[in-house]
Amino acid sequence: MIENRYRWSRQDWFYLGILLFTGIIMMISGLSIRSLWGSEGRWAVIAREMIQSGNYFLPTINGVVYFDKPLLSYWAIIPFALRDGVTEASLRLPSAMAGIGACLITFSIGRRLFGSLSGFIAGLLLMTTVMFVFWSKTGSAELLNLCAIWVMFWLFIAGGLKGCFLNLFLIYTIGAVSAFIKGPVAPSVVFFAVVLYSLIRVLMHFKSKGGKVNILKNTFLGEFSWILSRNGALSMLCGIIVFTLLLLMPVWATGSWESVQLMWRENVERFFSPFDHVEPAYAYLKHIMVFTAPWTLLVIVSFFSFRTLWSEKSGQFILLIAIGIFLFFTLSGSRRSYYILPLIPALMIITGRVLKDFLQIERPKYIKPFFLLTVILMGLCGFSLLYIYLRMDNLRHVSQPIICFFMIIGAILTIVFTLRKKIMQAFIIHLIMVLILEVWIFTTGVELAERQRRDLRTFSQKIREKLTGTGDEKIVIFRDVSSSFIFYLNRGRIKEIYNVQDLMEFIRKQREVFIIVDLKNLEDLNKEMEFSYQKLKPIVIEKGCEKRGECIGLYRFSR
Repeated sequence: MIENRYRWSRQDWFYLGILLFTGIIMMISGLSIRSLWGSEGRWAVIAREMIQSGNYFLPTINGVVYFDKPLLSYWAIIPFALRDGVTEASLRLPSAMAGIGACLITFSIGRRLFGSLSGFIAGLLLMTTVMFVFWSKTGSAELLNLCAIWVMFWLFIAGGLKGCFLNLFLIYTIGAVSAFIKGPVAPSVVFFAVVLYSLIRVLMHFKSKGGKVNILKNTFLGEFSWILSRNGALSMLCGIIVFTLLLLMPVWATGSWESVQLMWRENVERFFSPFDHVEPAYAYLKHIMVFTAPWTLLVIVSFFSFRTLWSEKSGQFILLIAIGIFLFFTLSGSRRSYYILPLIPALMIITGRVLKDFLQIERPKYIKPFFLLTVILMGLCGFSLLYIYLRMDNLRHVSQPIICFFMIIGAILTIVFTLRKKIMQAFIIHLIMVLILEVWIFTTGVELAERQRRDLRTFSQKIREKLTGTGDEKIVIFRDVSSSFIFYLNRGRIKEIYNVQDLMEFIRKQREVFIIVDLKNLEDLNKEMEFSYQKLKPIVIEKGCEKRGECIGLYRFSR
């Protein structure tokens, strides 16, 4: 299907080594600086409670069963947490490693499709895409899912489309396993995109032969040999067996069908009849603009070369795969910005292919103004650091003027080299600028921003100290608090009560009770509890969170 590039040269291995080294710096550095964010707390608590209980088939948060996501993304954390427990770093390591792996796979696919330099550029672009790096440093299922998707695409390119049994066996097996990272999203999007590619190839071949029906059957069987052949059918059967076994394992271990029901509800029902995360159909067009920064302008201008790319068989493949991924997520009724992450490697491969020509022969000409504008915007980012240093005392750091200096000098040199038609040197300087800035952002920058964020780590420690020596039977959580708070409190299971009547019954059995409550729910206690509000004595109350609308307090009630 694709131009043969089976044998790796020394240059290929050199490129791979640079990507691996740079990926380690980008993805691994600063993993523990940022406290838990968003849904990370769920992954952290579930992984820790699995280790503590020894039951790896029953995900729980504060002892309550929580089958919101399949098990594999939790299991991925456990090997890194067995020695020192679950920490911010061990929680995020699987995502970071998946991010590095995705960059290496992007290089390998780009190399096979368009040559080593195209693949190398694509890998570097992906590795320096801000939102890709952000999610690579976030403990969740997103990057594991993305990596699995692109491993399957790579296996299709490497022989799966030709019906190679080993490749097909690995594709269907990985597809079955990856369905338990984030539901069957990974195999679904891969097969949707590859079906689209195969159908278009059939139609193109049919048209090129003058629309002769007698060749349609052979063409169809040839393009769909990855499924309509003995190797394809046998591999698919193996994948179905693996999927069934993994689907039923939690059922056998727990005696509950909740995990199966969850997979159906969260993936099949949500795809066709979304019950949350509903955005308009055009939403991903605007999200792509953000998720490809700082290379957004170059990604956009790369599609001006659509006709040139389409003239190549390799170009047809990556364009149709990108279109297939975009269509799949757009057709789904449930849309969130980061769902589009699996599309980003395809866009970077396309951009890498176009940039290769620009760097080598300065073609097409229309790339140059977009490249220069990208450089200027990066230089302005340097100026923004200087502005922060001069005007924002709470975010000031001694490194900001230094980074600003390097960014401005780098931008000037890049522009000069570009105008002198030394495009390769200009691009290298610009990449170094981007790498320096992003390493700073995700280390020192995150540390500065962390000072302005909600400090759950310190606050939870204060509550834990206040509860030292207090029996668990005297502590209760009223309604919901964040799983990140549960993680940092690290006190084992705490009883949770969701209505005032049950709380009153709990209090009647104790002379003294400590209540952990979100302050937005405190008003309900004031209105509905039979005893006087003054008997609830505040012990520790989170501060500086009024604008956020989520504040936790520890109160004591005594008779």
